[in-house]
Amino acid sequence: MFQSEPSSQWQSQQHHRILNGDVTAFAELCEQALPHLISFLRRQFSNADPHLLESAAVDCLLNYQSKPTQYDPDQLALFPFLRMAARGDLLNALDSQRREERRLVNIDDDYVQQRLPADDGITAVAEFDEWLQQHTDVPRKEILRALYAKLDQTDRQILRLILEGVRETSQFALVMGLENEEAQTQREAVKRAKDRIKKQLRRFGKQL
Repeated sequence: MFQSEPSSQWQSQQHHRILNGDVTAFAELCEQALPHLISFLRRQFSNADPHLLESAAVDCLLNYQSKPTQYDPDQLALFPFLRMAARGDLLNALDSQRREERRLVNIDDDYVQQRLPADDGITAVAEFDEWLQQHTDVPRKEILRALYAKLDQTDRQILRLILEGVRETSQFALVMGLENEEAQTQREAVKRAKDRIKKQLRRFGKQL
């Protein structure tokens, strides 16, 4: 069962307490966030090693604790930020695992193929993040701010949902004004919108 997240007000309060050096705030955050992150990763990477899922969630929280100023509350609420960070940590761990396995077995082996995570609809965002890490020192929030300036209001909302890991078609359909359309029409329109945003992400990354 997916663990729900606390209110945005609670998340904001915990972040400010941690910034101000409150010694109990991080422990309280972990109590809420750790099971949430593990549950989130398990839903997206159901075939991944449970130990990798837990390690990614723990590493994400420790990285945040070591440098809480890396989080910009103007961009996202704290839990969506942590979900993205944990997902990135897990993708890196899976990538390292795959590279190690390639040295031992053929990549076409069925076992290896089963371990590869399926495309969950936001692969372009992961690719974009990886590209940023490898090719530019420009802070992610500055790049996203510049990208937002190139998008219209609807596409900004779609991108925000993608970055938050939202997968429900109904939420995308709502921001697109399609909530009264048939389910099939919604799915087709949302898919086209996601594909368009992913292409823009890739093009934008290459232009930096």
